[in-house]
Amino acid sequence: MTTSQITSVSAALYDARRIVPGDPEWPDQLDQLEPPVTQLWVTGTANLHDVLTTSITICGARASTSYGNHVTTQIAHDLAEEGWTVAIGGSFGIDAAATRGALSARNAPTVIVAPCGLNIIHPTAHANLYAGVLAAGGLIVSEYDPDARPVKAAHQRRSQLLGVLTGGVVMVEAAQRTGSKATVHAAEAIGAPVFAVPGPVTSSVSHYPHELIRDGRAALITSAADIMEEYGN
Repeated sequence: MTTSQITSVSAALYDARRIVPGDPEWPDQLDQLEPPVTQLWVTGTANLHDVLTTSITICGARASTSYGNHVTTQIAHDLAEEGWTVAIGGSFGIDAAATRGALSARNAPTVIVAPCGLNIIHPTAHANLYAGVLAAGGLIVSEYDPDARPVKAAHQRRSQLLGVLTGGVVMVEAAQRTGSKATVHAAEAIGAPVFAVPGPVTSSVSHYPHELIRDGRAALITSAADIMEEYGN
């Protein structure tokens, strides 16, 4: 793909639409985020409110391990097979593994929350992944106007939005210093459940999931079945 093809793939597949609080498609849970979300841009054919009825966020390290990628792919696949919408941030590592796992099931739409406008694919290497989400009936969502560039503050805000957008958060792998902490903190602030996958004690990206489990802030899970059991499914 050329640069122009990559940056326009999202808008070219489906026209982006702007939704605001009070619209039928607006996810009411976003009203709990501070500072408040005042708009969302959405591309894709599904209804955002409806696909989030049974949904969960999967997040974690960009520099994930083969173990983390394997576990993430399996969990995302199995959740999607059971009709759960998986929401992710669209980055490398755990995000990418979750996206591929969910797409391999194709029983539920996938939602990517972008840290930039929908006329931009970030990272550009994920143009095909974004296109796959849309082609499978999923959505790409952004709080920012279509041509807005990704900046550091937007990544932090995207992480917070992922913490409140769905019915809970799954933390797979993350080091001590991770942007995914913002996702967990946002979920905790609204009382949404947090789950964490244990990893090898020798791995630096096991640190944050283990901390969450040790401190009683997250339920230890090893499979999609564990998550669904927590919800009574």
